[in-house]
Amino acid sequence: MAFYSIGGVTTLLGSFNILLAYIYSSKAVRLKKWPLVDIVSHAMMLGGLLILTSFYTFSNNIGPAFSLVMGVFFISSYGQIYNQIRDFEADKKAGLKNTTILLGKNNSLHLARLFLVAGLLSLITALLLGVVPIWLVVVLPLAMIFAVKTHTKLDISGRATIDRSGDIQIPGYLAINIAVFVWFVSAVVLASN
Repeated sequence: MAFYSIGGVTTLLGSFNILLAYIYSSKAVRLKKWPLVDIVSHAMMLGGLLILTSFYTFSNNIGPAFSLVMGVFFISSYGQIYNQIRDFEADKKAGLKNTTILLGKNNSLHLARLFLVAGLLSLITALLLGVVPIWLVVVLPLAMIFAVKTHTKLDISGRATIDRSGDIQIPGYLAINIAVFVWFVSAVVLASN
């Protein structure tokens, strides 16, 4: 009840995310075994709901940040399909009937790339709408140049990449984390002045 008094919507979203994380893998429900539900629940749990919950901590007007939430949702969807493609044979052998097994590897790879493009377009929209500072346009490429120096033929899980999009996972995540860190530090410095 104390958490709810701090922020009702935030508490409800956070609680829903914890519940979703549990039922995603629990044997009783196991959302990850249902085609399409596996992608949507994963992207909400590890993407959209995290941003949405954080946003509602500071504002009740989601309008401006919707494109940011969707960007993270789509990129998380890409990541989940990528992981399913990588685990295709093991999942098939285990009898799972997830989205990638339903669509097949090639169709799933096309869908993953579509989600990646949709995510990037959503993040660009967030930038143009002023949800994130415009100066990140400078920081992100600089961070990407630094991150590319760390480029390997491994994806974010540490395994060999399955396609060219896997080649940018580690540099991309590094660049985004550097940019978000710079954004955070600048916000703290500005708030303390």
